[in-house]
Amino acid sequence: MICPQFPLLPPLILLFNLIYNPLLTSEQRLKAIPDQERILGMLLPPDADNYIFLSPAGEILWRRVTQQHQAAEIVAEPSVSEIQISEKISNSVKSVKHHYPQGTLEFAENLAQLAFVESVIGGHFENTTMRRIKSVNDDGSIRLLWADNQKAVNITVQTTARGQVQTLKVCDFIRPLLDA
Repeated sequence: MICPQFPLLPPLILLFNLIYNPLLTSEQRLKAIPDQERILGMLLPPDADNYIFLSPAGEILWRRVTQQHQAAEIVAEPSVSEIQISEKISNSVKSVKHHYPQGTLEFAENLAQLAFVESVIGGHFENTTMRRIKSVNDDGSIRLLWADNQKAVNITVQTTARGQVQTLKVCDFIRPLLDA
């Protein structure tokens, strides 16, 4: 969880990432929201012109998310990792014992080349074809999904970032790799 005072913040960050992903259509964005009930609870019913707006609580949380992204633009970059690139990728990803989605090792290598990444660790599979950042933690860890056209794998990226704002700054470097 990102912020204990705002338990709905992770779904809003996901919503923020989906809205600003230019490669997705609006239908794909809506289908990609994993916890639709929590998001729908922050929306008002459609108005006369069929527009949907955030509820007052949703508006407050949305402002918080945008403030954090703005703060990430001005915060200092995380320190450079002293770990060699070849040692940053876990053996579970390198050895390809499991049937990872196509391009997983290349994606992990691209992540490892980022100066502030300390480790790239493979995780459980998910039945989705979405590539996205799932969660951002204050300790600098980022959970994301890497997918091909059949399945996705959870990947945990440990970074030198400290604090949520600095970790969000790292996400700005990871997002283009997800879209490639």
